[in-house]
Amino acid sequence: MKNSEANIKKEIVTLRIIGMVSILSLILSIWQGEYILSLLLTMILFIVSGHIKGKKNLRINLLHFKKFTFDEISGEFEVAKPVGSFAGEKKHGVLLLHGFSASPQEFRFIIPLLIQKNIPFYAPRLTGFGIANVVTLHSVKAVQWLRDSLDAYDLLKQQVDEISIVGHSMGGLLATLVAQQREVKKLVLSAPYLVENENHSFRKKLLKTPGVLCLMSLFLPVVRKSSIEQNSDRFVYHAVPLHSIKALWDLHGLLDYEKIKKEIFLLSGSLDNTTNNRMNTKILSAKNIAFKKYEFEKSGHNIFEDIEREEVAQKVIEILTE
Repeated sequence: MKNSEANIKKEIVTLRIIGMVSILSLILSIWQGEYILSLLLTMILFIVSGHIKGKKNLRINLLHFKKFTFDEISGEFEVAKPVGSFAGEKKHGVLLLHGFSASPQEFRFIIPLLIQKNIPFYAPRLTGFGIANVVTLHSVKAVQWLRDSLDAYDLLKQQVDEISIVGHSMGGLLATLVAQQREVKKLVLSAPYLVENENHSFRKKLLKTPGVLCLMSLFLPVVRKSSIEQNSDRFVYHAVPLHSIKALWDLHGLLDYEKIKKEIFLLSGSLDNTTNNRMNTKILSAKNIAFKKYEFEKSGHNIFEDIEREEVAQKVIEILTE
């Protein structure tokens, strides 16, 4: 990871040099009346500026990652590796699907309870996450995350008779998509990202417009997702490629509520400002999909790791074993 940080610093220096040369050339072109060239140089300056900002965003990730054990060869973080246990009662297993920009670590407070109850489980790592380099996220497709989830289901199905799925955020969306194609005993969704927030609707439409993603990525390839969580041991990406956000929104186009036959157990935090939980319940009601709702008053989006995490973990185990 030291090499990655050094490379980013070198790239920023190179981009700044290009920017300085472009500024000098722009001044000269304006002075000489070369206005078409001036427009071209102005565009180059915007592109350089956006890429510098993108590189700085990547450095925020690396700063956060320093607290985690890292394998220089495989590029994996120890805390973000796939985790599973196939011991215990073989009748019923649980598939755990993590959210966008996170890892299987999200389930660290539920996993000990599953082991205690002798419930087999598997938590895969979705493509592009859990590693230092975000290069895969620059080209990831929505169907890759769906294939990851289906492959994980099929792997677990070789060990158990029935499978329930617990999914958080994007993982909840993926759990719903898996339930369209596989038999699921219980579908437990934590703040599922079934629909984007209202303030993201315009950006979603914009990115899904042909050619716009390429244009926007040219000017700002990596965007900030969240601020650094001080003194947090949660593994998360604070900056992600713009392309990966579009891939997340593409998952919505794969939803077919007519194929959802199972009752849904819907968990959410009252302080959640990431997932549109109000719209989730409205959509499920409109589609005549039965659901039971559990709300945790002191928690935000990530209820599995928030202040009420113990109560949430106990509730999930209760749902799975009742």
